Amino acid sequence: MVQQRKQDHMASKLVLDMKALALLNPSDKDLQKLVTENLLDSHDDQVRRVLDSIKSVSPRKGEGNVVIAVGELLLASFLMIAGLVAIAPFLAGVSSPSTLLQYFSSSIGTLATSPAFFPVLPELVVLLSVVLLMSALYALRKASATLKEQGFASR
Repeated sequence: MVQQRKQDHMASKLVLDMKALALLNPSDKDLQKLVTENLLDSHDDQVRRVLDSIKSVSPRKGEGNVVIAVGELLLASFLMIAGLVAIAPFLAGVSSPSTLLQYFSSSIGTLATSPAFFPVLPELVVLLSVVLLMSALYALRKASATLKEQGFASR
């Protein structure tokens, strides 16, 4: 019973110390740096044990996020392939409208044969490919963050 009271007192003191630390560091960035340097990067076994116990008690949010991350990976791979296919003619040096139309004849179809698109077609294709590639990289970044959050990342 006495041991339990001591532990409760120490836990209450720890909560008060955490509140004081938050008050002394109004910037979340400074507080995060301080906590990371002194607690999360600690090599002390007892500190690691307390942090691991806190981590195991805290509820995991979004257990379905793994499925979302897999979907993001699939979307990213599709966007990456589409972006590379779209920019390939320009990387190969295709610059004339007739060669470009031959390259994209199967995918663009009737839209590309319209005379209004000839002057801006190369710019539109490059813009589309850049947007697709950037979307793919963003989706990969989000998938990586989701998987790290779910504990699938290696240290």
